[in-house]
Amino acid sequence: MIRETVREVAGAFEVIKPENFVRSPVVSVVMSVYNGGEYLHESIDSILNQSCKDFEFIIINDGSIDGSLDILLECQTADNRILIVNQGNIGLTRSLNRGIKLAAGKYIARQDADDKSLPERLEKQVRFLETNSDYFLVGTACKVIDQQSNIIGESNIPFFTDNDKLQAVINKFNPFFHSSVMFRNDISCLGCFYNPRYEYAQDYELWTRISKLYKVYNLPEVLALNRHWPEMISEKKSKRQRRCVLRAKKQAVLNSFADIGFWYYLLKDLSVVYLPRSVKRLYNQFGCRNKL
Repeated sequence: MIRETVREVAGAFEVIKPENFVRSPVVSVVMSVYNGGEYLHESIDSILNQSCKDFEFIIINDGSIDGSLDILLECQTADNRILIVNQGNIGLTRSLNRGIKLAAGKYIARQDADDKSLPERLEKQVRFLETNSDYFLVGTACKVIDQQSNIIGESNIPFFTDNDKLQAVINKFNPFFHSSVMFRNDISCLGCFYNPRYEYAQDYELWTRISKLYKVYNLPEVLALNRHWPEMISEKKSKRQRRCVLRAKKQAVLNSFADIGFWYYLLKDLSVVYLPRSVKRLYNQFGCRNKL
């Protein structure tokens, strides 16, 4: 095992890698974990068991205090494709950018520490990007799982596959599941990947920038599993998320004045941030499909 301390303006961090770590992958899978030990093994195994074997797995331990680092070190001992970044807590956005900066792959694949990827995910996404050079980003369909990894349904976000449909809706809502996305490792025309000013909705803000310059796509197959559980998003966190979503949407307002759908989703975001909790509870009790 090789341990190296890297010092940057943003702070020092430790890179931990096996002595036989190989840096010539097609894909760099990037994950950040903060106190996510409960589902970490499952999530990591879902990547290590991919049919596509040509990848490196960059996992950032963002100041966890729950034993997540021990799990990462255990997994790294069993698989030399894992590179660990150990650091103090700096948040998801900056952690992901740090991981991407270290990535050597032609493509970047995202994976959250509590979600899972099905075995052919990376292989099918690489195949799509290799044969469609005018596309920058590809996601997949997903299903929702519970705390025991049982499939309990589908995402309540409308799902579209082709570029024209995705371009039409991306200013209204986020049509990509973050843990299913793969994109090209090229920031030459983006300026940066995740915008460090976004604590939440950093993925949505990035997709809006990418979609202005390139084609995007969602594979219709279910290749990712999104874990949900009761109270996973607190009221306070939900409001902060929606504020970040609103900031991302501001970029598209001038081009969307005539789009009724845009205003529907904009008003929905505003209601989450500003409506009293009692009013939102009453709305949700009517059994509306899209809850606030």
